[in-house]
Amino acid sequence: MKLEDILENWSKDALYDDLNLDRDSLAISSLHAKYIQILAIERSLLRSCMAKKKGLYKDLREYYLGTLNNPDDLERMSREPFLHKVLKNEVHNYVDSDSELMKLDNRISMQEEKVETLTSIIKAIHQRGYDIKSAIEWRKFTNGF
Repeated sequence: MKLEDILENWSKDALYDDLNLDRDSLAISSLHAKYIQILAIERSLLRSCMAKKKGLYKDLREYYLGTLNNPDDLERMSREPFLHKVLKNEVHNYVDSDSELMKLDNRISMQEEKVETLTSIIKAIHQRGYDIKSAIEWRKFTNGF
């Protein structure tokens, strides 16, 4: 799910119905379930990306050091043999600037943003019951009850 879709859904779900606060109160658990499910999926995707990054980093390190020269591995990575000599202490510069790793880093950043956003949404859902109770108490007060 895209971050924009999550934010669009939340902008609709976050609204209160002034005339039906009781219904809004009862809908809290279904909202919680909806966003917990999305959070679980997005966290799983984040973990998958992080694991993929570890494997890619290892492969790229071996590639730039010249130890990954098996034709099958090079074909799997869609790369030509790396013929330059790189020192071990400089290899991280090559790996960190690799376009494939940078794309994966961007994807990880987006996944982290989605997880943070969903965590904030769930905190707001937890607060929702208190907000509704406060609104009801304020109405009682302003109506003289």
